[in-house]
Amino acid sequence: MNQFCKHAGIRGAVMVCCFLVFCFMPGRGEDRPAPTTNNSPTVIPATAQIGNVHVGVTTMEQLEVIFGRGRAFTGGHPHGAREWYSQKTGWYIYADGFEYNYVKERIVDSFAISAVRRKVGAFDDRDFKIHRTSVDEKHLMILGEIKIGMEQKKVIAVLASKGMKPIVTDNLITWAEKGCDHIRDATRNHDQLTFDTWNAKLTFRNQKLQEIDLDCH
Repeated sequence: MNQFCKHAGIRGAVMVCCFLVFCFMPGRGEDRPAPTTNNSPTVIPATAQIGNVHVGVTTMEQLEVIFGRGRAFTGGHPHGAREWYSQKTGWYIYADGFEYNYVKERIVDSFAISAVRRKVGAFDDRDFKIHRTSVDEKHLMILGEIKIGMEQKKVIAVLASKGMKPIVTDNLITWAEKGCDHIRDATRNHDQLTFDTWNAKLTFRNQKLQEIDLDCH
């Protein structure tokens, strides 16, 4: 009898242990949160900034506070990109953002200013007109000086004064800067995200700046 009780007790203890292990195992297909420590300091390069906009930092919601509501068109998300017309300069402004931060706001990861209107993705059919913004010219410059219409040789001189080392061709000037902007930690549904590279592309026509394109990843 005592031996029977002893075996029954052992068997019961094993069953309890198996039950506890089963309860705390992650379900199939369920993402387990990964370690999310990021000790790198935040460094936003000068290339990221145009006026009050910081590519890789500013959210699409904040952008519409600065410029007003933009006309929606399809970018990274359906009707997720925005377009504006600058009344004071006659330039066109474009922005898009694909990734979300930790409070579920989309981060601006591409921003452009152009002397001519671009052909873009599908517009929101409920929004028929381009939206106008009254932002000043000084808020539409890169590195605080470079703006649409500037002569290419002046742009090169400004970049040299800022310590940039661009690649220069007949109609293009490009460069990249490294930085670190921690957007979000890893969660059950998303990987950890950090932007670490900012790219600039300046397009010229007849030796004058026609388009400014910034992006980060």
